[in-house]
Amino acid sequence: MATSFSLERSMNKIIAYVLAAFFCMSNTAVYAAFTPISVPLAAVWIATPGQTLRAVTQEWANKSGYQVIWDASYDFPIRAGLRFDGSFIHAVSELFEAYAMANRPFTVDIYQEQRLVHVQAQG
Repeated sequence: MATSFSLERSMNKIIAYVLAAFFCMSNTAVYAAFTPISVPLAAVWIATPGQTLRAVTQEWANKSGYQVIWDASYDFPIRAGLRFDGSFIHAVSELFEAYAMANRPFTVDIYQEQRLVHVQAQG
């Protein structure tokens, strides 16, 4: 009786190996599909001579779906070309940072959830 039990276990192993080999050789296969991942390119923000700080801020905001509230009675001309790479928020922050030492600087608050840029006269 012990011999037949051992033989039965051996046959079960052989059948399992044969089925596994058959499955591996069949047309049923698992393939890993290549899925390209799109990496967004960094945005480029340009300000050209002849524009004003307010006009540039409004132009960039329009492109990004933001609104601008300009609560300052003054503006500055862009005298030299400026270029910033990165997000809208980064570009606006850098743009106004360039004018931080002006005789009449601005305070700029950016509200991401409301998609709002609030520019105020500082002081």
